[in-house]
Amino acid sequence: MSNVVHIFVASNRGAPMSAEPSVEALTDGGLAGDRYAEAKNRRSPDYQVTLMELENIEAFTQATGLPLTPRDASPKHYHTRNPLKRTLRQAL
Repeated sequence: MSNVVHIFVASNRGAPMSAEPSVEALTDGGLAGDRYAEAKNRRSPDYQVTLMELENIEAFTQATGLPLTPRDASPKHYHTRNPLKRTLRQAL
């Protein structure tokens, strides 16, 4: 089971990411308020929302000793954007 713990959007390319408490998910359009909500800003039709596990950010900082916060995990700084989720993992 997963849950969204952070949502970040940017209105324009290069604009700072904005943390939002909630956003409207648009059918075949990404998130309201984000630049990728407009098809002309997407590289392909499926380039709408990126999910990244918070555990991956935590593992990165632990493995490298480099600072990386959920806000830093944006296209400008890293390779993700939009909702950041936490996944509950179970050992098999």
